[in-house]
Amino acid sequence: MIALFLLFLLWLFLAHRHGFTSSQLGPLIIYVIGVCILTAGTLFFGIFYVLPFIVLGFGLMVVALLIGIVAWLFNRK
Repeated sequence: MIALFLLFLLWLFLAHRHGFTSSQLGPLIIYVIGVCILTAGTLFFGIFYVLPFIVLGFGLMVVALLIGIVAWLFNRK
């Protein structure tokens, strides 16, 4: 999770440095939703119910990072 967060910060830095575009706003929202699902699942449910939230949360975070990186690569000037 720390590695995903560091990748997210790197992606934000690159997006800010090269101009933050609207195509990167969607992945940012998806990433935040993934973090919220992961956090809510681990905080409010017992240990036996956490696995689906971890899978869904991490899945959304990885998908968001991939979409963001691809959008950044195609929108570079």
